[in-house]
Amino acid sequence: MRLSVITICVVAVILAMVYHSDARWWRKRYPCSKKTSRAAKPYYFGKTNLWCMMKYGKKGKRSAPKRHNLWSLSHSFIYYDGWYFEFGVGKTHKAVYNTRAVKSNRCKSRRDKKPAGYSTLSVECLKKCTKNYKGKYGKYRLLTHNCHHFANRISNILCNWKSCPSWCK
Repeated sequence: MRLSVITICVVAVILAMVYHSDARWWRKRYPCSKKTSRAAKPYYFGKTNLWCMMKYGKKGKRSAPKRHNLWSLSHSFIYYDGWYFEFGVGKTHKAVYNTRAVKSNRCKSRRDKKPAGYSTLSVECLKKCTKNYKGKYGKYRLLTHNCHHFANRISNILCNWKSCPSWCK
């Protein structure tokens, strides 16, 4: 009996890990997975070491437990057309955009090698979405509204919207 409970737990953990993996052979295909026009530009998910960011944070502590996993101990961002878009930054957990990732001068930061997708939206649109993000979705919450949720929502906009969403303008 005890062995079967352990076996079930091990199988559950393995299934969860496989489900959250980004295996190329089972990755979903999205409308933006392939470049469909010359104007389309790639966008990437990226992450920065969260422990390092917390260590070198000057004001307050910041934590962010999806690209695929909403509980990972890394800080997620979106890189698009030379700009980094991030949420949960600093003591006030603001949404920001910049030409370099937050704390990347001190902490290991990297973007995925392969684009998450392609988009024809302007960087100006994403800047407006970033500025208005807290007004649309509310304040930062460690477990339910963090940088991973932000990155996934920005990815959704880049992938599925042909013009800038009205709440971003």
